Amino acid sequence: MVLPEAIHREKWAAFWLSLLVPGAGQLWAGRWSCLAYFGGMAGLLAVLPPSAGRWGALALLGLVSAERAKRGLEVERRGGRSEKGRRRVRSRIIDRSGAGRRIDMEIVLDVPCPVEELWALVSDFGRFVAIDPFHCRAIVLGPELRPGVALALDHNAFGVRFLRFGRLLRWREGIGYAFSDLSAQGGARGFFPHVFDFTVCPSSSEGAGASRLSVRVRGKWTTRWVPKRLGHWWFRYVCREHARLLRSFLA
Repeated sequence: MVLPEAIHREKWAAFWLSLLVPGAGQLWAGRWSCLAYFGGMAGLLAVLPPSAGRWGALALLGLVSAERAKRGLEVERRGGRSEKGRRRVRSRIIDRSGAGRRIDMEIVLDVPCPVEELWALVSDFGRFVAIDPFHCRAIVLGPELRPGVALALDHNAFGVRFLRFGRLLRWREGIGYAFSDLSAQGGARGFFPHVFDFTVCPSSSEGAGASRLSVRVRGKWTTRWVPKRLGHWWFRYVCREHARLLRSFLA
């Protein structure tokens, strides 16, 4: 089993390598697809004259290669379930954000398994919280995981490691939990203070025996030097990535 920290470290290394040289991340990861990107880069260099168009095309190829290299390494390897036996997990994103700087988004996933089985996965707090585009670890700063205990949340964003802090706000056995994710500066200061709320319940749309997982994230876009509209777009993208990782883990 590969630890989440190792997955984050590897995926961002592959991302930057391919962003700089299309295909380099795939080569570093030992994938034959690197040849297609190397061939594409050679073709662009041969066909396009030195111009802004050439460099733009190379940059686009590098971005595609970087994203594909990252995606190939970021999902934790899970044993015991073949591709043929994987479940079909549906997801959608509900955006309740207002016109101001408040951001409120919810990832809803319908999973074809009993609630008890889904809760067994979700309640593995340290492991499940790390199924996030930027979370590496959740460190419990106390003797046990219970409401009120302080948390240190180890992040890795584009290869940059940093800590944020919060508290476990609620734990309802068999139902869900909530925790805060705040800047080291504390309170409403720093970059986007927010709260995660995970809830498990029976699915109302997938029939008997199916479950629903809700991951709701609420916070305020406090970073004044980044326009709120851009921040909203960015967080929606992050939620889509989070939903994709959750689908892969729960399938």
